[in-house]
Amino acid sequence: MARRHAPPESTHPNRWMVSYADLMTLLFALFVVMYATTSIHSEKFEKMSEVFVGVFDQPRKAAIPSNIESLITDLKMSFQDDQSTRSSFQAHELIQQLSQMIEKTLPNVVPEFYNWDEAVQVTLPSDVMFTDDAQQISVQGESFLVNLANILQDTDLFLYIEVFNDSDVNETNPWQLGSTQMMAAMQLLMLEQVSPTKIAGVAYGPFQPVATNDDEEGKSLNRRLNFVIYHNLQHFNRLKMLANKQKSAKDYK
Repeated sequence: MARRHAPPESTHPNRWMVSYADLMTLLFALFVVMYATTSIHSEKFEKMSEVFVGVFDQPRKAAIPSNIESLITDLKMSFQDDQSTRSSFQAHELIQQLSQMIEKTLPNVVPEFYNWDEAVQVTLPSDVMFTDDAQQISVQGESFLVNLANILQDTDLFLYIEVFNDSDVNETNPWQLGSTQMMAAMQLLMLEQVSPTKIAGVAYGPFQPVATNDDEEGKSLNRRLNFVIYHNLQHFNRLKMLANKQKSAKDYK
């Protein structure tokens, strides 16, 4: 009976571990770079693209830079810079500006400020912004809007005006008074050289009260204006689109 011969041993039995280690290293580098390039400048993105094209597609086009670690660090710093630029709008610089302006133009008013998603909102009572008949802008209101126009000029800031009324409105057209007030404010801003492409508004009428309309105190709280300042028009449109999508999804459920 013939004896079975054992298969010859490989001269390099653990050679596969080298290829495996190389693969893991490349995958690790890939994921690190993908994480670091979440938000980058176009020049650095093109540079990284050339690196990967050179490695995986055309080996002779580009070589992996020896200082790839420093490149990743630069990309991370770029991402942080972009984040700080966007978040700088949320800093109290704009709120402080508005506070000082309101203290100067509307000394007896305590404004309500809200700050979210690169937007700042200040809520003011209509009673100080308009005359007793609520049809014309008051002297104090005009002073406020003139100073607000100075803030908006020569910037990308976008202003959205929301006007709310109490129940003492024209029953035939309950939005008429709010629309008149909104258009008066916008017209004054345009007369102060604010581009009409940087302002918009809406009149909600008496349909979104924050207090009861059964007494004068509640009505006074319901008569209000929201001045919402966004980072720019594109950001305003994006937030509105997201809000509409969320509302549609909620209604669908």
